Amino acid sequence: DLTVAANVANYAGDAKQLLLVTSAPGLDLEAVRSDIAPALTGLSVTAGGNLDSQADAIRKAASCDAVILVEKRKSSSFSGIERELDIVRSLDKKVLGCICSIAVSVFRFWVSDQDRQFLSKLAVDFPVILSWGGV
Repeated sequence: DLTVAANVANYAGDAKQLLLVTSAPGLDLEAVRSDIAPALTGLSVTAGGNLDSQADAIRKAASCDAVILVEKRKSSSFSGIERELDIVRSLDKKVLGCICSIAVSVFRFWVSDQDRQFLSKLAVDFPVILSWGGV
């Protein structure tokens, strides 16, 4: 998605190696990576996994410049996101923001109250890069 990629590029700053992580069980980070990576020339985007339960994801996080959370309403938990953020902070890594999947209308003209609450809670800690129904 070019809009997501443009937002990621805007927030990246000096970061060149970006890692996608999630607390949502079963979320396909590789699909997200393959959607946005081609439009992010000069940036390396890697699908990392769940920092709270996958040791390989933590190893990848230790060697990246910045982390992007990819979360999904009704799948991701705030406690899971908080644990991810604690791990990212302990590694002294920058959180660029969150790519957030929400339930939207077919025409994407409105966002439900529950989706607004979910997004507003996420935005307290970091910018929501873009929310869309595609994750």
